[in-house]
Amino acid sequence: GQVDVGRFRRAFEQVMQNNPVLRTVILYTGDTRGLQVVLKPVAAKLPWRCIDCTKSDLDETLETIYRSTEEESFQT
Repeated sequence: GQVDVGRFRRAFEQVMQNNPVLRTVILYTGDTRGLQVVLKPVAAKLPWRCIDCTKSDLDETLETIYRSTEEESFQT
């Protein structure tokens, strides 16, 4: 069946809001030690991307996503 993307996203965001461990980030300030911070529920937003994998090679699609995610992580 079809996935209701909006409903899935809302459910996932609710899980994030209700579970502090999913809102935890490590911040580095200049020294080598990181600072663990739990974001407030309203501040915890993940980038969201919908990709239709039904008409393509799954391995190739996942590799493309992996490479683009690696590149994005270095740009933040």
